Amino acid sequence: MNAEQIIQSWHKPALHTLGSLLSVRKANLRKINRPESNAMVLQQEFIESLMNYHRISLWQASEIAASLIRAQRVAKYGRFLQIKNEGGKQ
Repeated sequence: MNAEQIIQSWHKPALHTLGSLLSVRKANLRKINRPESNAMVLQQEFIESLMNYHRISLWQASEIAASLIRAQRVAKYGRFLQIKNEGGKQ
């Protein structure tokens, strides 16, 4: 496996981690009667979660986050990330 394939093999676990972070944000938005579609996570927080939960280096976590953005699996709004739906729309 080359480096690109190794990074891409982390997409599913990384999306699961991002999904769990977003579920907390959605619950907080529900409490204050705001649209759940506004739930986003800071990119740095996502990278730190990857490092902590999956025991990977900062470089690997950053590469995984960048790869998800390049593959258009995750939408980036400034410093914030949000998972894209299957159709490519939020």
